Amino acid sequence: MLKKILLNGVLCAALLSTPVIALENELFIYEMLLSKDNSAHAKVAAQSIHNKDIANLELADMVAQVLADSLAKNKKQTVDTQAWLLKALGASKSQRYQQLIQSIINSDADSKVKKYAKKALARLSESATNSFSAGDVNLTAIAKRVEQQQTNVKSKATRELFDKVYTGDTITSVIDTLGIPKRIDINFGTKRQWGITATYSMLSFKYGDFGNIVFYFQNGDIANWIVRKIDNSAPFSGELSKHPILGHNASVLRSYVREAMNQTSATQLDFDLAAERLYNGSDDDSFIDALAWTCKFLATSGSATYRQVLEHVIAQTDSRKLRKYATKSLRQLPSGDSKQYQKGDVFKTQ
Repeated sequence: MLKKILLNGVLCAALLSTPVIALENELFIYEMLLSKDNSAHAKVAAQSIHNKDIANLELADMVAQVLADSLAKNKKQTVDTQAWLLKALGASKSQRYQQLIQSIINSDADSKVKKYAKKALARLSESATNSFSAGDVNLTAIAKRVEQQQTNVKSKATRELFDKVYTGDTITSVIDTLGIPKRIDINFGTKRQWGITATYSMLSFKYGDFGNIVFYFQNGDIANWIVRKIDNSAPFSGELSKHPILGHNASVLRSYVREAMNQTSATQLDFDLAAERLYNGSDDDSFIDALAWTCKFLATSGSATYRQVLEHVIAQTDSRKLRKYATKSLRQLPSGDSKQYQKGDVFKTQ
């Protein structure tokens, strides 16, 4: 009999044993995403499992449970996410999920969901001794265990190791070098491709005060999460209140953000200070152009973290010019579930 699998043994051992195997830690990342009860997280996990063709029954059971819950309990999984969950089940190749998928085909589910259910069913070529049933996996219990494991795991990250991560590295090599991150954010970006606007997913790993590592998925021969950007959070050594971004000179503010954009030299602190500056605003008309440049500067962060502050500018400013550039900058930032920068956040780390 195939025993009910809840991802306890193998993945827990991956975190606690030495040496740690990067692939097992990578699977733990997908377990984290699937346990979040969030459509965006589930979608990215399913995309990863499908695109990397991961035939792992532990993860597949979680995928099946998330899918079953979304159908039976009317959970807020989008049709697109449900389609990706079915693709991920297809990657398992196990007929353990045949009954669940067939029930979807026979239901009144969305036509897109049924389409991918049929495709997933066609991939299930490996026999199984029993079928998956809704309720086989306790996602709430897994979410609590995952949170506890994240709390207990000792970070491997140091400044020296963080500086050895480079653009183009794979997710497995980053995890092998720095370990499991304390926080993961999901972002979505868009790009023009073959005359249409295509959406792509991004993972952002937060490694404490060292910075963030942003991944995008590269298809083709590599078919893996690849480091796209590294946000190095080297601290500013002076008093934040005297930082050029927070000063009272519009020319200095404009020059600073334009130079940071031209040299692509901005740090995470620069972006947080820019957000703080926008929250502060100004009654001085001479600052409008400098604040417009600050909006453009935030757009180069590529982070959904700053969407709220730009929305604040749009709602509060009386300047058509500033509203125009805040709106343009907001459109350039990806959507996602990132924690939003709040007024005063930059001073809480001091």
